[in-house]
Amino acid sequence: MAELAPAVTVVWIDAFNESKWLPVKDGGKLKPEKTYTRGYMIADEEDKIVICRDYVPMEQEGYEPMGDGYIAIPRDHVIDITFG
Repeated sequence: MAELAPAVTVVWIDAFNESKWLPVKDGGKLKPEKTYTRGYMIADEEDKIVICRDYVPMEQEGYEPMGDGYIAIPRDHVIDITFG
């Protein structure tokens, strides 16, 4: 059986975007939001972690593991990583 990438839940701070006309006084009140992202950890590096939504270990000989729905999260935005 192929080895699986670890399943994780990452809690991190993400930018918040509002794409509509607002008075400047209200736009200045926007703030980043705590975000929960669940997936499979593909890379755990000093400056970032990379997870993907879908992961296929590819147990057939001659194939490499594949993933889809990747997101790279800056390490300094990460609050917590829970495995499992």
